[in-house]
Amino acid sequence: MLFMCHQMAMQKEANDKQKAEELRKQQSCLKVPIIWVLGGPGSGKGTQCEKIVQKYGFVHLSTGDLLRAEVASGSPKGKDLAIIMKEGRLETLVNRIMGRAAASTEKRADDNEQTVKARILTFRGNTNAILSQYTDRTLTLNAERSVDEIFCDVTCALDCLLQKKNLEASDR
Repeated sequence: MLFMCHQMAMQKEANDKQKAEELRKQQSCLKVPIIWVLGGPGSGKGTQCEKIVQKYGFVHLSTGDLLRAEVASGSPKGKDLAIIMKEGRLETLVNRIMGRAAASTEKRADDNEQTVKARILTFRGNTNAILSQYTDRTLTLNAERSVDEIFCDVTCALDCLLQKKNLEASDR
């Protein structure tokens, strides 16, 4: 069983690398920036992405929403994901998240204290290793401020990025 899981993980990694390379090729042709918004569980990623969509008209693909939709579909992959999500291994601030969960009209299966703690540990472990490889292409923002203060920094960064992309496109 362990060997099978390792094989599946290795195959998924190879497929992900191939898809990422194809995406990079497509992106270079389209001159459209792909922006990843990363943050721990409950850090405000969704709120900032909503504001980005409103201001810039970008498409927002939420990993969490996509995964929850797959679970809701009842597919075999969705059933596997449900187990992983319940264990908090996906995301891949406990009081803040638990407060959000209590106040929300939308109840999520992964909003319980044990799962939230596991999600935070997983997020920290996985994200730091990735971000260290892209220090020249990342911007870290303090999310312990008001939504509007954070969004001001976000818009400055995006405006600069879009201006740079437009200049590169006009030089070609």
